[in-house]
Amino acid sequence: MALSVLDDTVDGNSNRAAGNQSVLTRLGEQNRDDCVRQIMAFLSELSAISSVNLYHELEGEVKTMARLSWQIGVQCGVNQAGLLLLTASTGDTVVIGPEYHDCEDGDEYRIATHVDFVVSPGLVRVGDGRREMNERYPVVACEIFSSGD
Repeated sequence: MALSVLDDTVDGNSNRAAGNQSVLTRLGEQNRDDCVRQIMAFLSELSAISSVNLYHELEGEVKTMARLSWQIGVQCGVNQAGLLLLTASTGDTVVIGPEYHDCEDGDEYRIATHVDFVVSPGLVRVGDGRREMNERYPVVACEIFSSGD
């Protein structure tokens, strides 16, 4: 028996009426709405304490953030994949390319260079979703500063 939480099927036969959402989608939306409520409640309290007004687009941005977080979670939770925070230590040698960008030159020069400091960490998806955990897909490049020495 093959059960799929993504589309509510058992052995390829749907267990839901047309137009209904999958279990995963329903739970994801409930979780997203709960997260948005909690974040907005926290920000509202913080706003009241600091006497700073929240701007009106903030709730939409929080909803977008929660939706994107859910989508990344599904990609890495359902598929065999994970996220890796990409950084480097001072003095490390890295190759400028898809995973590391020089904050001054971008990825223009594909050379090995020494890291003076990390400007912002990167994010890499590890795994292709088919149990191949040796594949790496840069999501956001790690920005470094290198004096070129």
